[in-house]
Parts: sequence; C-alpha cells; structure tokens
Amino acid sequence: MNPLYEIDLGFTHPKFDMHRAGELFREEDLELSSSSSPRGMVMYERFRDEYGLRQGTSVACDAFVFGFGNPPRPDISKVGGQPFWPKNRSWPHDQNGNSLYFLAQINFSDSSDLVRTPKPLLLILSDSNKDGEWFCINPEHLSFVWCDTDVERDEQISVSTVSLHEYYATIYRTADYPDLFDAKSDSLSSDEWESLVLDGPKIGGSPKLVHDTPPGKKGFLFQLGPIWPSWQKAPAWVNSDEAFDYEKGFHVVDLGVFAFFLDEDGSITWLFESS
Repeated sequence: MNPLYEIDLGFTHPKFDMHRAGELFREEDLELSSSSSPRGMVMYERFRDEYGLRQGTSVACDAFVFGFGNPPRPDISKVGGQPFWPKNRSWPHDQNGNSLYFLAQINFSDSSDLVRTPKPLLLILSDSNKDGEWFCINPEHLSFVWCDTDVERDEQISVSTVSLHEYYATIYRTADYPDLFDAKSDSLSSDEWESLVLDGPKIGGSPKLVHDTPPGKKGFLFQLGPIWPSWQKAPAWVNSDEAFDYEKGFHVVDLGVFAFFLDEDGSITWLFESS
C-alpha cells in the first residue's frame, strides 16, 4: 500500500494523511479505538464531528499515528529500535556501570509552537527491560537525556531496548477538549466522553488523566499511551495494509497512559493512570 503519510521537507516527522485514512474508514460504524492507529485517529475525529463535541477550551496537540518497523529517518519520534545518538558521546550507564535500556525518543522540532524544550530531542531510558509492569513500579527506573539533532549521529550504536519492536511516529495536528472531558457529563456516552481527549502518544494537548492533575501542576510536555491498533482492522499501521497482530502491540500496565511534565527546575516528572 502507499503509506498513509506525506513527507514535507519543512517538517521533521512525516505528516499523517487524514484525508486518505478517512476515505478508507468512511463506511465503518463509529467505534472508538486507540488514537495511535490510522483507524483510531479517524474515529476520534468522527466522534467529535458527528456528535458536536468540539466545545469549550481547545488545546492543540500533535498526535502520533504509528508505522511499524524502520522509520524514514533516524531522528523522528519512536518507540524501540536504535536511538538517534550523537557521535563521540558516551551512552549512559546506571550506578552499577550497566548500560541503560532505550525505551523511546520524542522529537519536539515540529511542535515548538506547542511546548518549549531545552533541546529538540528527548530520549527516555530505563535501568530495566521488563516490558510492561516495570514502567510504573518505581520512578527510579527512568532517566531522560536531551540531545541536539544537528550533530553527527553515531551510526554504529547498538544498545539494548525495552520494546521488542520498533514503532515510528507520523504527526497529525489536532486538539483536545478538556472542559467537557473534566465535566464528565452524564449526557455523553462513554465513547463520546473518551473521544474528547486523545489516549495515544502525543505532544501538547491535555493529558488523559481521569483523576485530577495535582493543583498547580504545569508544564505538560507529552503523553505516552498504548500503541494498540484495532483488532482485525486493516491497515493497522501507516506503512502497511496488515491487520493488527497482538504480538506487535506496545503497552504498559493494562494499556495505561503516562503524562510527562517539564518542571520549572528543568526536571521531568510524570503521572500514570491505568485504563
């Protein structure tokens, strides 16, 4: 199949082709699924439009709609695979001298109007590769490294990863609608309410946290949610006409969602909620 994205030389990430994806799923019944897949992203937008849910505060975000396998370029946002790492820079180790595991990288270059970051690329590392449960047991597992991307890349780097597979992001500019989401109105169906705030990975927008964010908590950067396309619904990925294979999904702790924040002192903190 032709990929469901376009390469724009003015952007780092490929841009998700919502028009083509919308045509593919135009005849399907409304059924919400993870916004990280082509079908899921289409369904989120259809719910909002068909039920008039674009109300109240609109908070722009760059949603990630994923491809499976090797990315078109090494510095875009992705989970798994090998990181974009500057040449002649030592890979981080834990306090026992063991190399950290690579989980994901988030590139903010295309989202500078949404969030401000010290550098364009953030690597998320862990001292454990226990896929799934490790992620929320102990915050001390995680560490973060900011990198520039206008540097020579170490093309020989080979590090251990948390994810068994590699997923790369295309971006789609949309918005979240936190007013109705936070109000939890009884007049909305469960899917209508869920569609107000994206559940998948994204930069900016509003974190999908059902419980209230701690008072005064600011600096929301990005969300890491499930990469979990619809069962038996093809195409599951922007670069393949295959249906979803359970073995190719990525999630942590019962399809939970992690919201990452950049605090005033420059540190990164995060909140987790299971689905």
